[in-house]
Amino acid sequence: MKLTEEPDLTRAEIIQILHDCLAISRKDAKHILERFLDIMAKGLGNGERVVLSGLGSFQVKPTPARPGRNPKTGKLANVPAKNRLSFAMSPSLRASMAEFIIQSRAAALPQYVPGEPGPWGTGPADAASAETGPEADADTGATEPDGPGAPDPGKATDDQA
Repeated sequence: MKLTEEPDLTRAEIIQILHDCLAISRKDAKHILERFLDIMAKGLGNGERVVLSGLGSFQVKPTPARPGRNPKTGKLANVPAKNRLSFAMSPSLRASMAEFIIQSRAAALPQYVPGEPGPWGTGPADAASAETGPEADADTGATEPDGPGAPDPGKATDDQA
């Protein structure tokens, strides 16, 4: 289910969704969202891990100071230590994302329609090769003897010698 036409889901859109789904005023929806985000920010600021079942967990992780390089001048510079926000998906979210990716990739693949032109071709050359390929001798079970492992008609085999 696509919530919006844009790739990003904004705060205003979340407020609108809360308003529509919960049948509450936009003011109340905004207050609920702001309060929820405040609780998360305070918990993360206190070093707590915020776990939302079915979604994942948020945690602040320290990044140590390290040597770096100024890309403009090439001179060595120290990159200071800092904290970064880490998110780990829950197993159920990971599974649903994997299913979404599989479905969207399958939808992007060209669909085969017999008799319709497509990247696989349906021209006269393809029809001729279909008549002379292994399918042409399906009733006898024989296939064409010319291939990488086929015997050379000019050479005698051990059976013929």
